[in-house]
Amino acid sequence: MVSLLLPIIYVAFISLGLPDSLLGSAWPSMYPQLGVPVSYAGIISMIISLGTIISSLNSDRLTRALGTGKVTAISVGMTAAALFGFSVSGQFWMLCLWAIPYGLGAGSVDAALNNYVALHYESRHMSWLHCMWGIGTMISPMVMGAALAGGMPWTSGYRYIALFQILLTAVLFVSLPLWQKRTVGTSGEEAAPTALTFGQVLHLPGAKEVMLCFFCYCALETTAGLWASSYLTLSRGVPAGTAASFASLFYIGITAGRAACGFLTLKFNDVQMIRMGQGILAVGVLALLVPGLLEGTTTIGELLTHGDTGIGTGEGLDGELIILDGVAYKVGQSGVAERVPDDFTMPFANVHHAAFQYQCERRDIGLEDLNNRIVEANGRANTFFSVIVRGTFSFIKTRAVIKQQAPYPTLVEVADRQAMFLRHDVKGTMLGYFSPEMFHGAAVAGFHEHFLSDDRTFGGHVLDAVLDHGKIYSQVFDTLVQHLPVDDPEYRNHDFRHDPIAEAITAAEGDKAGN
Repeated sequence: MVSLLLPIIYVAFISLGLPDSLLGSAWPSMYPQLGVPVSYAGIISMIISLGTIISSLNSDRLTRALGTGKVTAISVGMTAAALFGFSVSGQFWMLCLWAIPYGLGAGSVDAALNNYVALHYESRHMSWLHCMWGIGTMISPMVMGAALAGGMPWTSGYRYIALFQILLTAVLFVSLPLWQKRTVGTSGEEAAPTALTFGQVLHLPGAKEVMLCFFCYCALETTAGLWASSYLTLSRGVPAGTAASFASLFYIGITAGRAACGFLTLKFNDVQMIRMGQGILAVGVLALLVPGLLEGTTTIGELLTHGDTGIGTGEGLDGELIILDGVAYKVGQSGVAERVPDDFTMPFANVHHAAFQYQCERRDIGLEDLNNRIVEANGRANTFFSVIVRGTFSFIKTRAVIKQQAPYPTLVEVADRQAMFLRHDVKGTMLGYFSPEMFHGAAVAGFHEHFLSDDRTFGGHVLDAVLDHGKIYSQVFDTLVQHLPVDDPEYRNHDFRHDPIAEAITAAEGDKAGN
């Protein structure tokens, strides 16, 4: 029966991971209904973290009194109750109250099981143990995403996970007899280690450094897990259900890495594993540092010799440009459109001579559906084309990137420095370009659309919209001509071989469909 204990421990760590990723994935749908600012997720997270710290520091005392098995079962039961409490809460203060057992339960089981596995099993099992935690964190955003995408409230996602957690709690209570016999590694010896005080731990060689590394890791993990969905929804215009599912990708990476590390521990010692992890993390961070080649290399005057219709941005990402009937307008951080002079410089832009053909009329349709219908009507998913929508928009959300100064940041970094605008019942023109998926990198795959109101007081890069009624025109291109800034030294001398250009473009643009 003892051989069954390790799978039970793995199951317990799955239950530990389930609540950890749930708040972040659900928050974009939670905070509007709760009537609180988006930043209030941090309050709930801090309450949970405080509870985790308190229970972790008292875990050894509880384990000695009750045993690891009972502590684990009771702790998982507390998180199950807290998750169910979240599922029936309609006010923010109620969530704060339920966050207390949420954190207390998570901290106890985390500390107790980590200590147990460290004492009684080989080091590879520790990596696989945390891999099980990763599986739990993967499941929750997927469940929440499916619930939201299916039109259910966020409380349903919490309720589903709570029921799963209750089932795991029952399994843990049934398995309590398995914890009576304790083994140490492969030797089978009994262990009764003497617990060290916190002061004694701090005097251990390398303890302070390990704590610092773990603090940095936890800060990175918590920040990404808590805010990934909110960032995708609020800054990128991704639907809440889709954003919740996308957030699981972060945890998939963690899970895969921990699974691999379980095998790597067979060849490398602890110090080598830590150094290897730091190196891989550094590579991941550097991969985001795509250079910002944002110097203006051509003027509006020069650009207009090649066309009378187009979109682009100014030097240093100075606003969002839209060119209609040979006149160029810029929407900056104020949201107001202003005409730009001929000497205004740009790092990149799209332009062509207008020869649009009437396609159809549409009413009461969202941006994603509208774009899909346009592609279907053209039957040209593998062809470049431009589209103009003229009409009244019942809702439209735009952005304008705030002008950057040299040395220019990366595209990914710039995406966080933008002004957002909302308008209702506004008449205007939406101009966009569609690029086939196979050309992503050379262009932005899918739609890239800018808007300009008829009164020229509002516009920007389109993030989301609902067309009340309007006419759609399209123009297909059989030729793509690119002008390269061959006279710009920075462009000529830059080494692009290690730049994830396509990925950076996708991240900077947000949703691939141009939303």
